[in-house]
Amino acid sequence: MDRNLTMTYTMNLLTKNSAWRGFACFFLLFAILVISAKPAKTPSIQADGFEYFMMTHALIERLSPSVKCSEAQAIAEDARNTSISSQLKEELPRLCYLNDHPEPGFKIPWFVGVDEEIYSWHFWIYSLTVVPFMLITMTMGLGDTTAFLLANLAFSGLALAAIFLLYPASLLRRMIIAFFFLCVGTVYYTPFAHPEVFTASLLLIGILFLRKNHIKIAAIFIAVAGQQNPPLLLLLPIVFLMDFFQLKTGHFDGWKKFILSWIGLSLVAAMAIRFSLYQFGVLNPISAVGWADIHLISLDRVLALYFDPNTGGFSVVPMLLIGIIAVPFCLYRITPECKTNVKWALLFALMSVIVTTASTSTINLNSGSHIIHRYSYGILIPVIMIFGEMMQSLFLRRNIVLAIMAAGQLLFTAHLDDSRRFYLYFTHTELILLDHFPELYNPIPEIFVERGYRRDEPLLPDVYFWIYHGEVRKVLFQGDDMINKLPLPDLSTLESHRISRKQAGQNWQYWNIREGCKTNLADGFVGSKQLELTAVDK
Repeated sequence: MDRNLTMTYTMNLLTKNSAWRGFACFFLLFAILVISAKPAKTPSIQADGFEYFMMTHALIERLSPSVKCSEAQAIAEDARNTSISSQLKEELPRLCYLNDHPEPGFKIPWFVGVDEEIYSWHFWIYSLTVVPFMLITMTMGLGDTTAFLLANLAFSGLALAAIFLLYPASLLRRMIIAFFFLCVGTVYYTPFAHPEVFTASLLLIGILFLRKNHIKIAAIFIAVAGQQNPPLLLLLPIVFLMDFFQLKTGHFDGWKKFILSWIGLSLVAAMAIRFSLYQFGVLNPISAVGWADIHLISLDRVLALYFDPNTGGFSVVPMLLIGIIAVPFCLYRITPECKTNVKWALLFALMSVIVTTASTSTINLNSGSHIIHRYSYGILIPVIMIFGEMMQSLFLRRNIVLAIMAAGQLLFTAHLDDSRRFYLYFTHTELILLDHFPELYNPIPEIFVERGYRRDEPLLPDVYFWIYHGEVRKVLFQGDDMINKLPLPDLSTLESHRISRKQAGQNWQYWNIREGCKTNLADGFVGSKQLELTAVDK
């Protein structure tokens, strides 16, 4: 009898609890994607990862996010941490100098606080969440960098669980949402010691709670994610207004609870701001040293984060873009539920645009990244939810359509050539556009120059050429007078072959050149200030 009851309970669990069954299936799919997408084989410390790595160690050793030269030297001597040796060589002199000369001020990426301790210019809450995982890896004798891999897996696992347990939709729709969450960047950034998976996962969980109408819980997740990605904090006014307009009480106790809860949420949202004000007297240290400027916000920069063939978000999830464009043409009926879905989809679109626009205020928009830009990963989280809402009213054979989309995206992800998707290289798609259709691709100047030179350096006034088969195809320059100083070819030749002119912001402009404009310059990218006019090959 007991055996029969056990079997009956098990069958009921498997047949009725589709959320957990789907969740288990997606863990298997996640493993397949991690293998097929060919991310880094070992946990990697790159770019800002060294700062988060050092802060995690400091929190374990001293319960403080401040960094010390002696700790960095000890880590450098630990054989388990060879993956950060190159960054240690670069950062140690700066760090040790600040340790010996603790004068308040900024020495990118480190600066000295009022307590004469050295801090990173990035906030430390992500490092705090990695602490328990690093304690585990240290106990097991594993490399400390493995802790970031485990932490990122945990956060992405929580996001997957939230999809299957919170999203008010069929199992099919939840599976599609989970699938695209993995594809938009999760499988690429999971092995990296960066907060991208942390912020994307918390943002997705927050949006799912919002969709479930648990508004204050949603605000907590978004506020915490915003500590590492400040543009996400701009979503909180939207969440506040939703909560305000749903406040259906005229009683004092109701208003009191509402006001007190949002005061508490505001304190959570302002953690990084309050820390920066106390230690450095500024709202945001990155903005304070000039690495962010609202005057840089432009439509071209916004579109680059979505559509750039190299680091744009849709470049790794083309089926998501196709789906969003195609779904409105596949509706078979308009119902009250469909109208609700449209309202949510418009709200998620507004969220994505707000975060994207604010993100373009950063100076370094071609920063170190993996496969796609770090910002592009985050801004696509609301876009995934747009598709989740829109596909509710697909025509009757939507199962077949969605299966084809998922299969196509899985094949694209599995065979994605990541050999040229480093942020200092042009992808094959970009090369085809530059060589044959230059007027169709006018990236922000930083992208064009840094990938042309294959160096991450400040963008200086100059004239830059793209040469293909001994012919000029594209010219970038700043200011109308700069074009008059061209060494080769002469200005009249360029103007006679010009197809179009495209303004690129900050007084930069592109001239796109048709075939036939011959030059002696070598193929590839050339800057006119190179005395030898040496081209950097493709």
